[in-house]
Amino acid sequence: MRVFNPSIIIGISKISFTNIHRLILAALVVLVLSGLAARGASAQASDVYITPDGGGNGVCTNNVHPPSWFNNSANWGSGSSQIGAGTIVHLCGTFTNAFTAQGNGSSGNPVTILWESGAKLSAPAFLGAWFILDGRSNLVLDGGTDGVIEDTANGTNLGSHVQSDAIRADNATNIEVKNLHIQNLYVHQGVSDTMMAVGSLNCFLANHPSGTFSIHDNVMHDMNWCLKIGQYTNPGVTLNIYNNEIFNIDHAMAIFGDTTDQPYTLNFHDNWVHDFANWDTSVNLYHHDGIHIYAGDGVRTFYNNKFSGSMGVNNTSYVFEEIMQGGSKGSNPGGSQVWYNNVWIQASNNNVSNALAYITGNAVFYNNTFVCNDTNGGDNQGGLRYNFGTLYYNSIPRHLTFENNVMSGCVTFFEGINTIFDSLNYNVYVAATSGGQHKWSYNTTSLDTIAAWQSATGKDGSGLYNPTSGLNSLGMPQSGSPVLTVGVNLSTLGITPLNSDTSAGHTKTPIARSSSWNAGAFGSGSSTAATPPTPPAGLTAIVQ
Repeated sequence: MRVFNPSIIIGISKISFTNIHRLILAALVVLVLSGLAARGASAQASDVYITPDGGGNGVCTNNVHPPSWFNNSANWGSGSSQIGAGTIVHLCGTFTNAFTAQGNGSSGNPVTILWESGAKLSAPAFLGAWFILDGRSNLVLDGGTDGVIEDTANGTNLGSHVQSDAIRADNATNIEVKNLHIQNLYVHQGVSDTMMAVGSLNCFLANHPSGTFSIHDNVMHDMNWCLKIGQYTNPGVTLNIYNNEIFNIDHAMAIFGDTTDQPYTLNFHDNWVHDFANWDTSVNLYHHDGIHIYAGDGVRTFYNNKFSGSMGVNNTSYVFEEIMQGGSKGSNPGGSQVWYNNVWIQASNNNVSNALAYITGNAVFYNNTFVCNDTNGGDNQGGLRYNFGTLYYNSIPRHLTFENNVMSGCVTFFEGINTIFDSLNYNVYVAATSGGQHKWSYNTTSLDTIAAWQSATGKDGSGLYNPTSGLNSLGMPQSGSPVLTVGVNLSTLGITPLNSDTSAGHTKTPIARSSSWNAGAFGSGSSTAATPPTPPAGLTAIVQ
């Protein structure tokens, strides 16, 4: 018979209690260390308030500092009173000085600079850059409801003529700029003013970007080159440019680079780019472009954009690609691109030197509307010029898909050299302008009838030509227009924004396309006249 021994229980109890104590102690240590780590991770100030004089102003009444405090590197870091990851810096009042970021946010937890209502960076003429983000990462500039960066007296007939930029972000990583009014950095008036350098006076200037740059929901007007971003020496850069209105400019956006470029991604959508004529000069100093790309090997997507207004006399094109530079030219120089649901509306009696769009690189065009108003029959007038010229790698054919597009009122609808059509069909060509030019040009062959075009290309069998367009001033089809329900349904492509359109100018109110698609940017639900877009609020402009 087994004899019960109490000492065994006692021994086991001693061991168990000792282990339990150790476990509890270890758990407490872990909790303490975790608490310290969490405290360290969230130690930065949650909100910092900046006013012009460091005193109370508007909602900036607590923890208030002057701009010099923001510009001091000692006030950036992980301390409980410092600017760091997750901090919101509130701006209140009118500032006349530059801001220079002295530190960084973190991925998913940026530093945000927020313009409170009525806040602005404003001076008669500011020499240099208003906001400097050079070498910084994970920063957001948020204009809030009506934030402004402006010069008030810098321009041809104004008191000053200085180089003024809004935001500079050289060698920066993961930058977002949104909800700002950037205006009147230089108000150019009159053809005799050649004082400012080409490519200067920028809304946003960035060399050697890294990561993702997002510029969206801004109104920007009266400067030379608004968005100037280039030198893609860092791999994997993504540019997201959307929901902006840009006007009274020489260039809306320039993407530039050199032979060391790495591939990059550009998403440009839902922007309205218009009016360039105020930058004309008598010596043709500034060559106006809506988009000017001369950095190769990008993957670019453009949709729901509107290009309109007068291009003046010293123009090149609403969209001008000269892919002469790039890293891996190979069999795909200039990269690849997709264009859909874009609208070009050429101003009446305003000839564009190189067609509404001048494209190089492999491309896809779906459901775009080109409305020309050519009047003089010039050699280069037209809707689309594709891979034209002797400098743009003409030894390598380009591949183009062109479906469901509308081209109206052009001297020459399409001009293509070294073009291989992967797909060409369901396009509508309407209301050609007389002027001695041919309606189509394909690999140096001039063509004057839709039948000749179809024969030369061996494609576009469902394409048609009509002498009248039935489009209103915004490029939208009216009742009886030949573009109605002649397109092919492209919903199987899986490009979600392509399946909707807009019914009001550049304002993007999605309307699902019906099963029978129209050619062009507007679907069957858009066949009535649209109300012109409401001008943006909160702007100031100097009228000539």
